[in-house]
Amino acid sequence: MANADLRQTANLLGALSLALTDRMSVAVGDATGFGGGAAAALVTIDAEPGNPIGFIAEVTGLTHSGTVRLIDKLEDDGLVVRRTGSDARTAALHVTAAGRRRVRAILKARQAALTDALAGLTTGQVSALASLLRPLLAHQMVEPMDEHVICRLCDTDVCYPVGCPLHRHTAAS
Repeated sequence: MANADLRQTANLLGALSLALTDRMSVAVGDATGFGGGAAAALVTIDAEPGNPIGFIAEVTGLTHSGTVRLIDKLEDDGLVVRRTGSDARTAALHVTAAGRRRVRAILKARQAALTDALAGLTTGQVSALASLLRPLLAHQMVEPMDEHVICRLCDTDVCYPVGCPLHRHTAAS
């Protein structure tokens, strides 16, 4: 591929990435009243229950103190509970039933936004795109934590049955 073609493709990918991020953020915010950090934290806690606040801070990119405030808010809203962690010095985070309902709303809004973005493609084009996305995603794995960061809003019920490219990549490493 010529350098100009690669640059143009990278530029198009960047524009699409921003458009999809914006679309997902608006859809999740409209459906749940949540911004990105809160939605990502709640989905991550649901997908990986029992992790401490520090883990959620790493996944969301928030400071530890910012994550504590976020977890306090989620707890005040009845969406998350803290339990004693494995070493009794940390809190293990878990979603409540109300939190799980909010996670489903987040994932439903995300799915609708992304499905709508694919509406202009044929079935064959969607299949071709899926075959390209898997190696692109797997290539994003540099550090072990990358799987959690990249998948912070993923619907694991959709991805895991067909084989998450990041999960397989870390399992193979």
